[in-house]
Amino acid sequence: MGKKYVGGLFFVFLFCACMPDKVNIRAIIQGCGEQKVYIMEHGDQSFDYYVVDSVKVQYDSFEICLENTYPRDILLVFEESRERVIPLYVEAGDISITGVYKKLKQVEKKGTPTLDLQNQFNELILPLQLEMNLLLDTLKRVEEEYSLNPNEVLNAKGAMLSGRMYGLQNRINQLKDSVITANPANVFTAALLMSNQPLMDLPRVEALLARLAPDMPDNIYRDRMISLRDRLQAIQVGKVAPEIELENIEGDTVCLSSLQGNIVLINFWFSWETGCLENYIQWMELYNQYHFKGFEIFSVSMDDNLNPLIQVIKKNNLGGIHVIERTGKYIDRYFATTLPTTYLLDQDGKIIGKNLTMEELKAKLVMMLP
Repeated sequence: MGKKYVGGLFFVFLFCACMPDKVNIRAIIQGCGEQKVYIMEHGDQSFDYYVVDSVKVQYDSFEICLENTYPRDILLVFEESRERVIPLYVEAGDISITGVYKKLKQVEKKGTPTLDLQNQFNELILPLQLEMNLLLDTLKRVEEEYSLNPNEVLNAKGAMLSGRMYGLQNRINQLKDSVITANPANVFTAALLMSNQPLMDLPRVEALLARLAPDMPDNIYRDRMISLRDRLQAIQVGKVAPEIELENIEGDTVCLSSLQGNIVLINFWFSWETGCLENYIQWMELYNQYHFKGFEIFSVSMDDNLNPLIQVIKKNNLGGIHVIERTGKYIDRYFATTLPTTYLLDQDGKIIGKNLTMEELKAKLVMMLP
């Protein structure tokens, strides 16, 4: 049996090694026994993983050969427990994974430029992350003690720990920055930028893309940043607002573009959220004053239930066109990450303002609808 096992592995190694234009994964995980390993991937724009294939584990080992060499991340999920997962960056080449089943977070993954850089980065950052975790645990204990017995000693200790954490986070950020600067063409650099930045404004995304080398291989992380840049560019002042097509509260389909010729305030909101409702009630003063001159409110509600929405509209005499967004498609398109989020459009449908104050909105209307 032993000779057959070694020979089998040797044959598989030769088989994988002869396919350099594919992603060849060879894993030896001690103690995992015989079970299935599910391969999970996600779509180009989706962060939700789904099962695309599975392989059988035999003698604590398994092999995977992926035709798609597009650099991306996948998950290897063990059948025995969905909590036993190996996250993995993949690209063309031979990847080896070795480790112990009970310590999957510590498995060794190597064989490609992306994994090699990730390993170097992890070696540098792990001590800092461990120190940060210790400081965080200590700070939590101090805060718990302070809540039971407030005193200056504990207050000073908490401030000291917070200061150390702030300094440590700066060191972590500097380390990440140095790795990114030194490796502008490595796919891991794009993954690091994508996963560690709040990418919600155009200048920041453009600045991050500028740090990547032109000869970097095509990969999902850079492509996502490019897509993000393009989507952000589409909602900048001066651009024609992206189309919105939704059903109104009467069940009829309404398109945003049908309102061209009016000054339009797009309002993403929840009817039950106090801040959203208060803003809407204030806008009604301007709506009643300028509606007949060509001012319209295109109200995009995120409410799940129609009847409570209608009740709020009727109770507060909220004018405008009320449509319902249940998929999140337009929330994502307009980056309405906090509600309310508003955009003001001119008569040509071009964006002329975002999240304007009551005074700013009134000034625009006075100027454009005298």
